[in-house]
Parts: sequence; C-alpha cells; structure tokens
Amino acid sequence: KDGIFRGTDRFRFRKLHESRNRQSHFYLIPSIWLYKYSSAISRFLGGGGATELGNALVYQKSFWKYVGIMVLISMIVAILGILAAVFIPPLLMLLN
Repeated sequence: KDGIFRGTDRFRFRKLHESRNRQSHFYLIPSIWLYKYSSAISRFLGGGGATELGNALVYQKSFWKYVGIMVLISMIVAILGILAAVFIPPLLMLLN
C-alpha cells in the first residue's frame, strides 16, 4: 500500500494514536465534573433549592482546581525544558 500506512509510517501512526489515548485520560476527570455541574445546574433551574446550587458550585470548583494544577505542572515542565535547552548544550561542549 502507498501513503501513510506503508512501512514505518504505519508504526508512527500507531504511536501517535497511542499517545493521544494516554493524553485523553487527563480530560476524563474534568469532563465528569463538568457533566455533574451541568446536571446540578439543570436540577437547580428546574426548581431545586440552594443545595443543588451548592452541589453545582462544588463540581465547578473541582474542575477549575484541576485545570489550575495542570497549568502549573505544564508551566514547570516548560521552564525545565527551557533551562535544559540553555544549559545542557554548553555543558556537552565542555565535556568534548
């Protein structure tokens, strides 16, 4: 076969697919929290009391807390990557 499914391209496509599957797990938990939030808001708007509104806000708080932690982790990884890109090449040159 010609195209992307030939030889090593098939291997690359499979690895890309596996990588996306691993990354999708990061979105599963916040998606559940947003679903629970929307359900609680619907119950609140349908005549539920302050308890339903409180439940909805707890789910929304959990979502934003998770997103904030993921942003912090991403920023730390980015900073470490930049530091590695700046400091590792000169160190390797000194060793040669």
